Amino acid sequence: EQEAIQDLLYYQKNSERLFQYNQICVGLCRVKGRYGAIGAKETHYQVYKSDDNEDLKNLLETTPTYQDILLYNLFEKSRFLDIIRNFVLYEVTEGSKVKKLPRYQQIRATNKTIQKLQEEGEGGVIWHTQGSGKSITMVYIATKLRREENKFDNPTIIIMTDRVDLDDQISKTFQRCGFENPIQAASIKHLKGLIQDSYGKTITTTLQKFQIFDEDGNVVKVK
Repeated sequence: EQEAIQDLLYYQKNSERLFQYNQICVGLCRVKGRYGAIGAKETHYQVYKSDDNEDLKNLLETTPTYQDILLYNLFEKSRFLDIIRNFVLYEVTEGSKVKKLPRYQQIRATNKTIQKLQEEGEGGVIWHTQGSGKSITMVYIATKLRREENKFDNPTIIIMTDRVDLDDQISKTFQRCGFENPIQAASIKHLKGLIQDSYGKTITTTLQKFQIFDEDGNVVKVK
């Protein structure tokens, strides 16, 4: 697996034209397999995992390896096209454009969220560890909410956090990934103006901007 990824890095450096239309790079070694984007370092190549491997196990008539799971799931036709259309990002970092592919957890979280909204009219809870890519997951979900085929009628998306630094982080991630017109609410007055016209905006804000103050400037309640 490691040798396969090193070969991919060598080919990218010495035969760039081979990768002009590349979407996903995969390094395999019979039982192992990892995938990554063009330009990614070896440490950024990832294993693909699946919650349910029963169909694959029945197909192979044996316990599937990581290579089997990756090939069967990542390159299933509808999922592969979904990744290309909705999950390939180009984030501008320090003046360079970096191609990013989703982790399997981000694909699962995004598509389960969209499915739950379509079928039940409500979302749910997505649990993230620190540094697991929650801002990017938000970009993926917002992207799919905007897709015409998902029939959400171009909704207003409000991304609310409880910390200013996190609000800044998410807003900048949306901007760096080229998401169309994210707006960071600068004040309570600004937020009220933004949500009055509720069609098709993507707004980032903090919970504190939903507070109501009395004449003396004291917080009365949070809407």
